Amino acid sequence: MFHTVPSKWVDKKKQKKSSQVLLQFNMVVTLIGCKSSYGQRKGGVEQGPDFLRKLELTSKLQATVADGQNLSIVDLGNIGLTEEEEQEFSKQEPFRLANSKKPLLKSKLVGAVCKKFADTVEAEAKKENNFVINLGGDHSIAIGTVIGAMRAIPNPKNLRLLWVDAHADINTPQTTLSGNIHGLNFLLIFPF
Repeated sequence: MFHTVPSKWVDKKKQKKSSQVLLQFNMVVTLIGCKSSYGQRKGGVEQGPDFLRKLELTSKLQATVADGQNLSIVDLGNIGLTEEEEQEFSKQEPFRLANSKKPLLKSKLVGAVCKKFADTVEAEAKKENNFVINLGGDHSIAIGTVIGAMRAIPNPKNLRLLWVDAHADINTPQTTLSGNIHGLNFLLIFPF
């Protein structure tokens, strides 16, 4: 799950002392799911956004609102590729960087879904008083999340991004043993 929010929306004096994020002011929270498993080989992770919704994510977000504040939650559903797009991009050769051990698997599919996701994230993050929460899918959706947020809020001093993941995703095309893009996110977004 990823959160983008300008720092002015967080009132540190009123934050709960638990691990919950306290949402402030009258705002809209927009949920955007990305049903993607393209960044790795195992199926099932694309069901993550729907699973989080079944766990009553909306009501849990409502519980974090300070007294006297209003919160509207808009769920845009899931962003993904159509069957036609999936077939088209599946036929294309995977991208291979010079000196890499393996081609980056399903790279055209990952690129296509992340572009769609980035465009949606950007449009929503540009809206005033809109707090965007992105739900995935495999870790490769971070590429679309971060790019969309950075395009919406280009001044890095105003961008707040919380990255929740099981591990660092800092493999390089030269060090990846699998060729799975979900392990390359950080360095694909922020190349050194």
